[in-house]
Amino acid sequence: MKKSQSFFTIDKPYSFRYYKPDKKVLGKKMADHLRFAVCYWHSFVWPGLDPFGGETFLRPWHAAGGDAMKQAEQKADVAFELFRLVQAPSIIVVDERVMHVVLRRAIPGVVFDAGGPAQ
Repeated sequence: MKKSQSFFTIDKPYSFRYYKPDKKVLGKKMADHLRFAVCYWHSFVWPGLDPFGGETFLRPWHAAGGDAMKQAEQKADVAFELFRLVQAPSIIVVDERVMHVVLRRAIPGVVFDAGGPAQ
């Protein structure tokens, strides 16, 4: 599936005001203190259910009646677009059924964790 345009629209990359990965704090780099990751399921699969109502996230890949594989591929495309934008050093995938879709879009150097210890 080809992407026609970016799902996210930004003019400049996101940045942190105070976070500097190589700056030392208490003898360790900030990157060692704050190990950022994006959870694939919580960020892209969860429909946003809450105690006060139904689904709160209206994303194209949540639409009923669509081609499940195309929706999964669109979701993975958008996820990896976000991972690149925020320069996520780690990605957490908790659903082994979608692991093959995520792994096909692997970014070199990214740690994949399917619930076990990272390699």
